[in-house]
Amino acid sequence: MRITLPLVAVAIVILVVAWPQLTEKPKKFSLNVSNINTSETGTQQIISARFTGTDSENRPYSVTADTASQNNKAPNMVDLAFPKADITMKGGAWLALSAETGTFNRKLQVLNLKGEVNLFHDMGYELRTAAADIFMKQGIASGNKPVYGQGPIGTVQSAGFQILDGGKRVLFTGKSRLILYRTEKGPKG
Repeated sequence: MRITLPLVAVAIVILVVAWPQLTEKPKKFSLNVSNINTSETGTQQIISARFTGTDSENRPYSVTADTASQNNKAPNMVDLAFPKADITMKGGAWLALSAETGTFNRKLQVLNLKGEVNLFHDMGYELRTAAADIFMKQGIASGNKPVYGQGPIGTVQSAGFQILDGGKRVLFTGKSRLILYRTEKGPKG
C-alpha cells in the first residue's frame, strides 16, 4: 500500500495534466486576409445586405441581397446581386420578390429588378417576368416585359403588368391571355 497508493496518485496527476493535450483543441480566433474581390468599379461590397422600411400604409418590408455595392454615379443607388424583397400586407398576406440583379434607390425607396423576376403571393400565386419596378412607399409595381402567371384559379400571359392599391388590384397590360380553371364551388346546373 505504501508504494501502490503513491503510484496511483502520481498516475492520476499525470493523467489530469496530459488529458487536455491528448484531446483535439478548438481552433483559436484568428484574422486572415479575405479573398473577396471588389467589384469591377472598385467599390466596396456588403455581403448579405439587408434594407428595411415601411410603406405609405406603415406596412413593414425588407430587401435583402447576396451582395450590395454603392453606385459611384448615383450615391442614393445601391446595386444588388440576387435581391429578394418581402412585404406583409394589411390583411396578413405575404408577398415575396426575387431577381438576378437589381438597384435600390434608398431615397425614393424604389426597387428596380431585372433578370428572372419572380413574384410570389402566399395564397399560391406566382408571376414571372424579365423586369419589374417596385415603388415600396406607394405600394405599387409595374413592368413592361412579357409576364407569365399561375395560381389556384388559372394562368395568365400578358405583355406587361401593374400592381396597384397596395396589391388589391393587378392589371395585365397589352395583349393578354387568361385561362381559368373550372371549380366545384360555382352554381350547379
